[in-house]
Amino acid sequence: MPAFLKTVIENGQKIRHDRVFIWTSRASLLILAVCFFALLISWGKLPPQVPLYYSLPWGEEQLGTPASLILLTLGGFLLLVLNTFIAVLVYVRSAYFARLLLVSSTIISLLITTTIIQIMLKIT
Repeated sequence: MPAFLKTVIENGQKIRHDRVFIWTSRASLLILAVCFFALLISWGKLPPQVPLYYSLPWGEEQLGTPASLILLTLGGFLLLVLNTFIAVLVYVRSAYFARLLLVSSTIISLLITTTIIQIMLKIT
């Protein structure tokens, strides 16, 4: 077994017992699941274009497709996986930094879900 893979497995066993890891991973997954299922439930009610890019000038430039909302949710999930993997790698050296990564993933998941639900409430 390669040394890198062995390190990841050992660190993964150690971080699995950390309460912050348990709660943040569960909360992030639950938040993103709520977002995904809210999109699935309201998919038929969504118009062909939804307001998404609020930093752009007002008008058609702000509009995106409903698929953009799913990509935003998938991006949040990908960020959660990436931050969790990095947290596993650095947990032994710096448990604080690993926990910070996990908490930031939860906050970002919450912000993504809040944004998508506000967009859906605005247009339906």
